[in-house]
Amino acid sequence: MMRSEAGFSPIVVSAAVSVAALLVVFGWQSTRTLQAGNAGVRAVNAYLSGEERPLFLQEQSGSTSTPAGSANATSPDPNDFSNVGNEALGQLVGTYVALKKSGGYTAEQGESVANDVASAMQVRVSYVPYKEGDIKTDADTSYKRLLAYRSDLREALRPLLQNTESELDIFARYIDTHDKHNLTVLGEVAQRYKEAADNAARMIVPEDASVYHVGIENALLQFAITLEALVKNADDPMATLALLRSYGNAERDVFMSFDALASYQKRKIP
Repeated sequence: MMRSEAGFSPIVVSAAVSVAALLVVFGWQSTRTLQAGNAGVRAVNAYLSGEERPLFLQEQSGSTSTPAGSANATSPDPNDFSNVGNEALGQLVGTYVALKKSGGYTAEQGESVANDVASAMQVRVSYVPYKEGDIKTDADTSYKRLLAYRSDLREALRPLLQNTESELDIFARYIDTHDKHNLTVLGEVAQRYKEAADNAARMIVPEDASVYHVGIENALLQFAITLEALVKNADDPMATLALLRSYGNAERDVFMSFDALASYQKRKIP
């Protein structure tokens, strides 16, 4: 009766239990992500340190990158994911009610539903991508020109040398302590990725490197926007869980873009 007076039906209470199950199911993925090394950062650091070999992706095989959505000019904040939790709850409640009505609900089916919702839980960060046609190119595609391009790109990426700590370590520290300073630090890290992408966008690039170059620009920008979204939604557990998957996609895109560039450079060696 107390639940009814407070406005909660038994269905909603049972669905809340399913939400808890969803968090348990999905939480292991988040924990594993937070404990994982930053492959994208390693790719950038390898390039800045002059490492020549391609960054092979055996551990990433079979993965696909999430395409970025275009920015929505009519939305005040296209990267506000505060409705993610409501959508997940609505899906759980709807499935629970349907199963109850059919008389087919079991604890095993409830766990399966939670798994399905967790697996489908993802968001796309929105940003305006760089375009290959906007890159200034040089018809000189010689190895000598490549060396000059590589030097210029290292200079463009120099702001990233200030990012000395894993982004996920910073975010995990906020989750543990709720010290807002950690979000400020993470926002500064994101800004450096934006700065590096902007620096790269102003470069003159060998003609045959433009496709790899724009890939790096967009990967860095996507990574920055994803970090900013984590900062904005840091106090929303469901949005955070979804964004951690987006973070993994963005990190993989950084890794793959630098791998492609490294492979291109290796092919140019006389």
